Amino acid sequence: MRFMLPVALLGVTVAVAACSSTTTTPDGGTAPDASATSTGTTPTPTPDASATSTGTTPPALPPPASFAVTVGTCTEAPPCGGSLEGTWDYSAACAPDTAFSEVTKACATAKLTKVSGTMSGRLTVAGTSLTRKGTLALKAEINVPTECATPVGGCAGLATAIKAAGVKSAVCAAGAAGSCDCAIESDSPVDKTGTTFTTNGNTLITSDGSEYSYCVAGTKLTHKQTKAGKPADEEIGTYEATKR
Repeated sequence: MRFMLPVALLGVTVAVAACSSTTTTPDGGTAPDASATSTGTTPTPTPDASATSTGTTPPALPPPASFAVTVGTCTEAPPCGGSLEGTWDYSAACAPDTAFSEVTKACATAKLTKVSGTMSGRLTVAGTSLTRKGTLALKAEINVPTECATPVGGCAGLATAIKAAGVKSAVCAAGAAGSCDCAIESDSPVDKTGTTFTTNGNTLITSDGSEYSYCVAGTKLTHKQTKAGKPADEEIGTYEATKR
């Protein structure tokens, strides 16, 4: 699930056509219309059972709420399996502080001074079909010393190099002693549309090859990716969703 609706009922209005309030005595040998009542009126049709009492379409679900993501050491809830059927809104998530590790790998003396994040998303499961829509947004402040900034063209060149790594934005300004203070933002869609899945014990396996350990306990679902179907589908952290 790289991080992944309602059915509308249409009201039916039934028109009732009334016949004349008097009847004409049929000629001898002519049988009266079997569909007419003793008063000469046509019976009122039974309303369509699929119509609502008001004839209105049920309202769509509101969008899922945004929440703050915990950044640091993530602890997975023990997997237990369970039924996934239904609609789940994500309500908590943890991203490891290695989320921006590519920057610190490129410069061992770079210091990650602040990391924060927000997320919103919804998971819908019907039978063996799974759909997830959402976004995980992370922000970080990193101090990069001059020995790493100078070879790539100073702060401006450093911002360009960080953007090339696939983040949403990177702005770097001159800091103390020739270093660069960089503000980085990374938005990651967590969508999976039209995906099918199977389960094996406490593991969910999607049709694109990703695997997740998971646990449904009452109205709470927790999960963590244990295998990515392909590198682009790799997910970090742990996630919790609440059933609607």
